[in-house]
Amino acid sequence: MAIRSGRYRHRFSLLKPLLGDDGEPARNDFGELTGGTVVVQRPWCAIVKVESSENNATAVNGQEQIGFEIRYSKMFEDPDTDMYIEFQSGIYDIISAVDPLKLREKHTITAVRRR
Repeated sequence: MAIRSGRYRHRFSLLKPLLGDDGEPARNDFGELTGGTVVVQRPWCAIVKVESSENNATAVNGQEQIGFEIRYSKMFEDPDTDMYIEFQSGIYDIISAVDPLKLREKHTITAVRRR
């Protein structure tokens, strides 16, 4: 099965916090978090409807849940837990990243908008 690249017309930024020399989040001279980020990837994606029991649970909480479909990336086999997504001036926390058919063609990333 081939991937239809024409479906991927949106772009998001996959970000992670800037780390210091000790591997912890970067801090300034006063010990405050700098809030700096590093762009890990800027893949093209398709926005997909999220259908699961998780979607029903977040709807009760009033959180916006969104699904991103991207081409397969080895990075998402073992994703970093502190990564998040910036899409259309909104920040989304990643809930899951799965290869739905296990064919190494695409990943479906489920994310919830931060409040």
